[in-house]
Amino acid sequence: MGVPSRGRDYCVEHLSRFHPHPVPLFANIGGFSADEIATSFAAVELHVDGVEISLMCPNLKPGEAFDEIALLRDVLARIEGRRKPAIVRVPNDTVRSSDRLAELVERCVEAGVEGLKVAGGRTVMERARHRTEAPCTDARRSRLRSPMWKTPRVWPAVTIAIKGN
Repeated sequence: MGVPSRGRDYCVEHLSRFHPHPVPLFANIGGFSADEIATSFAAVELHVDGVEISLMCPNLKPGEAFDEIALLRDVLARIEGRRKPAIVRVPNDTVRSSDRLAELVERCVEAGVEGLKVAGGRTVMERARHRTEAPCTDARRSRLRSPMWKTPRVWPAVTIAIKGN
C-alpha cells in the first residue's frame, strides 16, 4: 500500500514556490501507467533539477505479474524530449534477476537516462549465511550491492551513474 498524498497538483503548486533553490531539488514520481508517470514527469520537470522515476510494483494479488520493463519502455518513449535528468529507481525484484536487471539497464542506456537508483541488496549478515561474501566487521545493518552488477551482460552496459541503497 502506498503512502497517501495530496496529489500531483498539490505537489507541483508547492514545488513552484522553491525558486531559486540553494541545493539541487529532485522529485520522485510513480504511477500505475506509463501515461500517468509521463504526465507527472512533465508536471514537475519545470520546478526541479531532476526527476526520479519509481517503477515500483502496484499492489498485486498472488499470481499476478508486473512487467516493469514494458512500463519503463513506455515511460521513456513518452518523456523522450525531457529537459531535466531522469533517474530510474530499479524495483527490488528486478535487482534479483540478472536478465531482467540487464534488460532494464540496457533500456536506460539506450534512452539516455542519467542515473539508476538501486536497492534490494541483502544485509551483510544474510550474505554471510549464504556464504556469497564474507561479512564486514561491525556492519550488522549494512547492505551490500547485488553481485549481479558484475555479470557479463550488465557490467559492460553500465555507463550511467548508479546509486545503491
